[in-house]
Amino acid sequence: SKLSDDTVRPSDIEEIADLNKKEKDFKITKSDIFSKRVINPVGEAKADNVSDGVLMSIYANGRLDVPYIARIMGQDEQSVRDEIIWSKVGFINPETGIIEDKSSYLSGNVRVKLSIAEQANIDGEYNSNIEELNRVLPQDIPLNQIKINLGSPWIPIPTYQQFFKEVFDVNASITKTNQDKYVAKLSNRGNAIDMQLGMPGASASELSLDYMNSKKTIMYATVWEDGKRKQVKDPVASTQAQLKQSELSDKFESWVKQSAPNKEELERLYNDSMNSLVEQKMDTNFESFPNA
Repeated sequence: SKLSDDTVRPSDIEEIADLNKKEKDFKITKSDIFSKRVINPVGEAKADNVSDGVLMSIYANGRLDVPYIARIMGQDEQSVRDEIIWSKVGFINPETGIIEDKSSYLSGNVRVKLSIAEQANIDGEYNSNIEELNRVLPQDIPLNQIKINLGSPWIPIPTYQQFFKEVFDVNASITKTNQDKYVAKLSNRGNAIDMQLGMPGASASELSLDYMNSKKTIMYATVWEDGKRKQVKDPVASTQAQLKQSELSDKFESWVKQSAPNKEELERLYNDSMNSLVEQKMDTNFESFPNA
């Protein structure tokens, strides 16, 4: 550099003096952001049709807001409300009387919504609701394609009781607690058939009841320790018991699909309770989008 030589030239001194002067004259000032607006405010969106109006309402307010849509369309609320219903971009919820956007109303438990709309459709007010809900309704799954286990919550208790009677020859009085636990009084438990389908030390009915409660049956062996009899877990027998539980659950599934007298009812119960949900899919196909 210029200052690395032993000899300092007059021009070098002048340059350093000039730099010092510039440093003294340098001032720090606040930028415009501290004193005035630097970003222009977003004006309220304008919509040319109810489809865009509904989407803009969801974008701005998180819901279908008829007064907001009427304002950005420059129309009266009743006209906008009528057009939303007529064009099926929104539906009146019979339970609340509130208009919901299409993606919200035609999702969730649509079977329940369909049932409510059908019951409320006295004067044909909800014909569109019923038509569109039927379009998105999940297709019924036939019973032979449904996975069934001992303890499946949609299976009615009388079906379990009938299985215990027909297959194990055990009279089972089964109830379900508030904690969803199956409790049973088993008469004739441990009979020849019950034991034959079970294993030594555990009847089929006992193993099945444990499985219905998602409980792995634990088997114990008697040992003598310090001259005293003691019960200890038998890991081999416990593993065998748990394998037998799986076999019994498979046996129940086969019995339901082949021998249960109420197969059609069970198929309907499964589809109504377990095959009713439709995922919400938001429509983002704006013709115009604010701030885009």
